[in-house]
Amino acid sequence: MKVLSENEFHRLLLKVNKPGRYIGNEINTTEKKYEKEKIRFCLAFPDMYEIGMSNLSLKILYSILNGIDGVYADRAFYPEDDMLELMREKNIPLWGLDSLISLKEFDFLGFTIQHELNYSTLLQMMKISDIPIYSKDRDENDPIIIGGGPCMVNPEPGADFFDLFVIGDAEHTVRELMELYIETDMNKIEFLENASSLKGVYIPSKTSFEYDGVKIFKINQNFKTKRNIIENLDSASANSNDIVPYCSIVHDRAMIEIQRGCDYGCRFCMAGFYYRPRRERSIENLVNIINNALDSTGWEEITLASLSSFCHGSIGELIDAILPRIKENSITLGLPSLRINHESMELFEKISSLKKTGITIVPEAGSEMIRRFINKKIKENELIESAQMIINKGWQRIKLYFMIGFVPETDEDVIAIADFSRKILTMGMKKHGKRFKLTVSVSNFVPKPYTPFQWEPFLSEESFIAKQELLKARLRGLKNLSLNFHDLRLSKLEAVFSRGDRRLSKVLEMASKTGIALDSWSDHFNYEAWEKAFNMAGIKMEDYLREREEDEILPWESVDMRIDKEYLLKERKKAYEFIESPPCTEKCSACGSCTPEMIANLVYNK
Repeated sequence: MKVLSENEFHRLLLKVNKPGRYIGNEINTTEKKYEKEKIRFCLAFPDMYEIGMSNLSLKILYSILNGIDGVYADRAFYPEDDMLELMREKNIPLWGLDSLISLKEFDFLGFTIQHELNYSTLLQMMKISDIPIYSKDRDENDPIIIGGGPCMVNPEPGADFFDLFVIGDAEHTVRELMELYIETDMNKIEFLENASSLKGVYIPSKTSFEYDGVKIFKINQNFKTKRNIIENLDSASANSNDIVPYCSIVHDRAMIEIQRGCDYGCRFCMAGFYYRPRRERSIENLVNIINNALDSTGWEEITLASLSSFCHGSIGELIDAILPRIKENSITLGLPSLRINHESMELFEKISSLKKTGITIVPEAGSEMIRRFINKKIKENELIESAQMIINKGWQRIKLYFMIGFVPETDEDVIAIADFSRKILTMGMKKHGKRFKLTVSVSNFVPKPYTPFQWEPFLSEESFIAKQELLKARLRGLKNLSLNFHDLRLSKLEAVFSRGDRRLSKVLEMASKTGIALDSWSDHFNYEAWEKAFNMAGIKMEDYLREREEDEILPWESVDMRIDKEYLLKERKKAYEFIESPPCTEKCSACGSCTPEMIANLVYNK
């Protein structure tokens, strides 16, 4: 039953700031009737519409689920304050965007967890839908709650709230879950009992932990769920028929995933290890996806998305194949996450005649010593030469991305960030004058599970502040340069939850009682409320920010990410010896991700 009649809904939209967030049934939504479908699945994204509709996995899963006979898939997002106030005033539960049906009436709610602090928002979504937040408190009348996304590298902080998690690539797993639900005649208990037999499905209620102070003493489970990996991306669904929103979203463009994974092994990068091995879509497949996306959406910009776009073995061939249509239709081509080196210069030649947006260069560190520490295999002279070529080819906006907070980092390493930034600014101003703009973005290192740095400490606030102040002093007064820092308090909470255990569920419960949500938005983030939640739960943040012992049982060892612990320890040792490791395509590091059948996926598709 709909939460509102059509007339009531339209009157409600007249009272909010951005009604386009809530209208639903946009261009390219699937035309299915809610009432006639057997299984009702809502893809619930724990953020506002503008963020959720920019998410690639949501688009792909929406297409897959609605392509299954007998399944109806809808979407839901967290409402902005003005809509939330009206919903509470009129006692209206959160609804599916297209169906206007309460989330509580769906068979499944699937949450994509992109960031550790999404947990607080998803709990609010459940609460305003009148769904008990703890899995133990839900019954047959409540939806089955599924979690997925990159935060599944450590599912434990939110494990008490979910019925199951999808670990790894989800495209095939969601199909198998729907098939199993039909086979078990939609019996929730029988379904959950059998679901753990599927690849990549983790049932948290089947695992328990024993603690000894701040450490874990023992993990009780019969077997570990292994991360599911799609071997051939050409066999996986792609978002070639994107929904076109009625309002602006963060990524207002066609997002085309050209490959998954990365073989460079930057030691801080969770995504690089989580999505191993690197698998490429074929050129033929990509050209079809891109043409279909442009035909069905009318987007004026496309982004070739991956962890490092220029690392696709046939990226030059792909750009050659799509360049005529892009030029003819004045389409902007986006290439995020570029690994700038000598080999990429030819590609910049190809795209230099296109409509230009900004270019992001990611040195990560200012000094070569820290780049060796993190295994960022690029020299400063390569970065300088690449930046000069980009500037000479007409780009007038460059963004530099750095990270601070590594254990061996000194003041000289931080100063090197400022010195490098000055060099790029000088080059750009010399070529373009006042039209040139340089943005320097600095994030705070957060140790992540299943990386060689998973044992590292998160540095003290005093240490981070001193580094930030040093950079500010070195770059103060420079015109045409913007210096941005990621919120340190947000990074601190991210560090807690990235390596947290199930005891943090009590903190999240307290956070839900204080109304915490949408932490990624600066006007919503409330650090004092989080401090209160930790105090109410009787848990200290510092217990989760400490350095971990190498023989310590870690919470995320409840799942198998197919990354060998001994390999991670060797990489950590090499880091402190400032020794670099080669990419997978040059030499196999025996990390554990590949099987004999999958090694071919590391070879470039020509």
